[in-house]
Amino acid sequence: MVLSMSRPWKHPKTGVYWYRKVVPKALRPTVGKTEFRRSLNTKDPAEAKRAFVDVAAEVERFLAAHSNPPISLTQKQLIALSGVLYRETVDRMSEEPGSPETWAQLERLDAQARANGKLEAWYGETVDELLRREGLNVDKGSRERLLLAASDALLQSIQHLRRNAEGDYRPDPDAGRFPEWKRPGAPKAAVKADKTNLDDVLERWWKEGKAAGYSEKTYEAYSGVVKRFAKHLGHSNPKRVTPEDVIAYKDARLEEVNPRTGRTISPKTIKDTDLAGLKALFGWAKGNRIVDSNPAEGISLKVRKRQQLRERGFTDAEAESLLTAALLLKRQRESEKIFFAKRWVSLLCAYTGARVGEMVQLRKQDLKKVGDIWVITITPEA
Repeated sequence: MVLSMSRPWKHPKTGVYWYRKVVPKALRPTVGKTEFRRSLNTKDPAEAKRAFVDVAAEVERFLAAHSNPPISLTQKQLIALSGVLYRETVDRMSEEPGSPETWAQLERLDAQARANGKLEAWYGETVDELLRREGLNVDKGSRERLLLAASDALLQSIQHLRRNAEGDYRPDPDAGRFPEWKRPGAPKAAVKADKTNLDDVLERWWKEGKAAGYSEKTYEAYSGVVKRFAKHLGHSNPKRVTPEDVIAYKDARLEEVNPRTGRTISPKTIKDTDLAGLKALFGWAKGNRIVDSNPAEGISLKVRKRQQLRERGFTDAEAESLLTAALLLKRQRESEKIFFAKRWVSLLCAYTGARVGEMVQLRKQDLKKVGDIWVITITPEA
């Protein structure tokens, strides 16, 4: 049996990272499964860690909800929740909606499903996924009513996307029928959230991120983002942040000059540090019911690919020069530790093919002899 994991699991054959967690025995009858498995859809360790935190928070909410009796949703809550599906579908597909014929065919299939009483087969899995994402355990009557509301909302999205595919991008006149979705108990939580600032979000995110294996470097980078963003906003209330605030911050950063270099901040830094940090923190805050939405979601920055003027890596002459300098290095004012690092790191990298960062973190216990061969162990714990 696979135990609950506090970090992503890498599939040995595909190399893709997964989230896996065993469901407690007491909850299995209501949850209907013994284990949660979710592909994180990436082979990159850093991306997997970020996705892992979000999925873990979602699953914990779901399990917490099923630890209590199921709840009943009001009519307004059901329509608001179905609106989440409507907006997600439209936002995901409106940029490139494809052909009108595709959406017309979906309309016909939806009509057949309604006529034949097949809404459960068509939309049941979508409804269950929505409930799981929102961490809701609802009674049978609420789920049946939500199935009808969700099918209506998705049909509305299909009709709107058909118009988009035909070239009509006028706002959907009926989109305003969906109230704002607030999870049950949100009014009480909102009062508490108003007292939560961006620093609180960062520290609570880091508590989970550290357990998931995030590096101190990531925490320090996100700390800088929070400090700059709060200074730009003039406040530190995460519930008051809008997508327009994030866009304004991005634009301001593009004009900012680095005092050390005298140059403007690079778009790559803004995209990979500032925007990535805000997306991660607000994504976590949304998953933990601090904010209702992620204001940084969908906001990006185009970065021109840097032109490669030479081959990656050292030429033979450069490698020979570097290694010769390491061999002939004589100690001057530096400490013994720094001196030996200067001498040996380049040689170790050359012999092992490892990165500089992997070699400088080595500890005594990471080096051992197996038979007649000396072996280096590179581990994240170092």
